[in-house]
Parts: sequence; structure tokens; C-alpha cells
Amino acid sequence: MGGCLRQAIPLAKRKWLVEGRQPNLGYTATSRLMAPSDSSPHSQNLRLHRQMEGPGTFFVTKCLQPRKAVIDDLVDSEVCSALCFYAKKKLIYLGAFVVMLDHRHAVLAAANGKPIWQRMQHLGQWLNRHCGDILSRQGCVWQDGFYETRIRSARQFQFICGYIEENPVRAGLAISLLDWKWSSGHPRFQGTLTRPWSWRFEKD
Repeated sequence: MGGCLRQAIPLAKRKWLVEGRQPNLGYTATSRLMAPSDSSPHSQNLRLHRQMEGPGTFFVTKCLQPRKAVIDDLVDSEVCSALCFYAKKKLIYLGAFVVMLDHRHAVLAAANGKPIWQRMQHLGQWLNRHCGDILSRQGCVWQDGFYETRIRSARQFQFICGYIEENPVRAGLAISLLDWKWSSGHPRFQGTLTRPWSWRFEKD
């Protein structure tokens, strides 16, 4: 379980997440499922099923199991709609998001004092109701739990939001982030993002 992100990442490459620095990772458009674009943004403390308590800003990832590139426009639309709905209802604060062919990323914080794992659980239930059948016909389900990394500075927040929105470009799926319809980098979603960001960071 959790094979989609569990790969050996050198300590030097992990460090840039915390510091908000971009190393030269040598990205290519090949081997997308195992590329650093899918794994490096999470810290060395990456764990599955970690139920984080208390307030904070988190970079979260949820993958398909098995890892297959089968997410289509219907599933893309449901994921984006769910995130935007939760943000508009002030259930979450939404920093950035992207839906790829076999996983999704988001930067978010839970509102109303709720823990992040609870909001992720509710989002998962919504998506299972609305697009679970589509994925099951492809032999896939969303993984149990999710991967998360706490964001501790404004610099780190800005870097990871940009990293998420550029994911389709690094994967060779779009020429620019504006070309990918299922990302907060697309103009139609800009109004749903929480700006200015509502949480203070530990290191600011």
C-alpha cells in the first residue's frame, strides 16, 4: 500500500520542500508515474493514514489504486467541483489544486476548527458517490487515506502552490499551466482560491 509515493528520495532533494527552494531535478516527460513531480514535494515525514489534529496548512495528495492513468473529464470535473464547493461554503481554505490522470494534489486548510483528515474524509465520500462508479469500471478506486505535508512558511506555501499548478507541464500534458483545465492555474478557478491566505505560518 502507498506505493505511488514511496520511493527513495535523497535528503538533499527533500530539504528543498521545507526551505521552498527548487533544485535541479532533471525532469523529463517520460516515466511520469515515478517522476519527482509526483513524490518530491512531500517531506521526509511522509506517512499514509496520519490523522493530523489541529489547525494548519497542508499539501495533500490522493492517488488511484492501482495507479492507472484513467481519470477522465467527468472525474476531473467532479473533483474540481467538490473542492470549489467546499471552498465557497467556507468548509476549507483552498490554496491550489490539480487533478492529474492518476492522482490529485491540493494545498488546503480546514475551516471551523475541524481537523484536516475529517475534511479529506468528507471530500472522499462526496467523490465516491459522484464518480466512484466511473473509476470502478476502470478497475480503480481512490486510495484509503492520503499523503500530507504541513506547510510552515509563506515561502513554502507560494512555492508548493506553483509546483502543483505546473504539474501538468512537467508531466508533458500541457504546454503551459493555462492549458490544463483541471487546475487552479486555469483562469476559471482563480476566483475560488483563498486570497489572501487565512492562516499564519509557524516560521513567519
